[in-house]
Amino acid sequence: MRSDAAALQMRYDFMTVRQPPGRIRFNESDACTVPLDEFDWQRVTAGFEIRNLPNGVPVIYEFGAMPIVLKAPGEPVVIR
Repeated sequence: MRSDAAALQMRYDFMTVRQPPGRIRFNESDACTVPLDEFDWQRVTAGFEIRNLPNGVPVIYEFGAMPIVLKAPGEPVVIR
């Protein structure tokens, strides 16, 4: 893992998907256009670990109409 990247676990109350759902954006003014499955990820219990999010930089995750600010490294984020 690069020094400018960090891991963050995302856990879901529902697990019927095989790839991380949703998209992210890096700036408040951008649209959420980057699919999470384009990142380096692996499955973990009840979700995924995204291993190469920008280190310490907030990014906005959008799944449906639900925007969530992610910041890696950090505690697992639970999506309900």
